[in-house]
Amino acid sequence: MVRAAAQTLGLDETQADQFVRKFGLTETKLEGQVLKALKPVMDQLVAEISKSVTFFQGQYPTVQFEKLILTGGTTAMPELLPYLSTAIGLKVEVANSWIKIGYPANLQEQLMGLSTRFGVAAGLAERDMLS
Repeated sequence: MVRAAAQTLGLDETQADQFVRKFGLTETKLEGQVLKALKPVMDQLVAEISKSVTFFQGQYPTVQFEKLILTGGTTAMPELLPYLSTAIGLKVEVANSWIKIGYPANLQEQLMGLSTRFGVAAGLAERDMLS
């Protein structure tokens, strides 16, 4: 996404990264230029997600596919969730990496701010605990 923004907007990658993080898929910021730059990449992402949903539904026709759960730093990009939800036709939400991990209540606010960056680590830790 950063590379697409850099090339389309004529920015270096550091500036493009800042624009993507700050403006994301917002139509009303910078006249929607960042959205226009990211649209081809987002179209590819939506196509791949749609293929995966179709494949899943073909393999498990009796299972209802209710929502898409995202993790990773990109989930903080402005307007990503509503964009994907509209494009895919499913509810989209951000994963809570700490859902099965115990921690002191006074750390909840700090940990929730980091949750999207620890999805893989938390999943591996949980898998290791079950082994």
